[in-house]
Amino acid sequence: MFEIVLVTYNHPQLIEYMLGEYENYFASLDFVLSVHDSSDNDDTKNLITSNKYYNKKLLYHRYDSCVCVDEKTLLALKNSTGDYVMLAGDGWVVRIDNVLQLLECLDKRYEIITVYNLVIDEYEDFYKKHIKTNR
Repeated sequence: MFEIVLVTYNHPQLIEYMLGEYENYFASLDFVLSVHDSSDNDDTKNLITSNKYYNKKLLYHRYDSCVCVDEKTLLALKNSTGDYVMLAGDGWVVRIDNVLQLLECLDKRYEIITVYNLVIDEYEDFYKKHIKTNR
């Protein structure tokens, strides 16, 4: 099972947008989106728990709002249950169909796959400098 571990804090509008983008993925692909939230209100929780995929393909985990992002991220990864886990921030919509194709490579010979968005200059520069040349 593929699981996206999404860490968030006070961004219900971003989560709402993401859920809209994932609607077709939820209906047709085998994956789980687990949202790990430390917001100081219940807006994100209410959004998640009212979604028709809640407790099926959409999971919700609540943390105290004073938990720092690094600790929350580690807790989120520890609480993940997928065979394959991808950490994501609340501003990124993952092309799940593409990731599931990449996972087929893991079963063949790789333990870790890194994905870089080469449209973003900073990521492209890092990829060219540290990854591409070390293959």
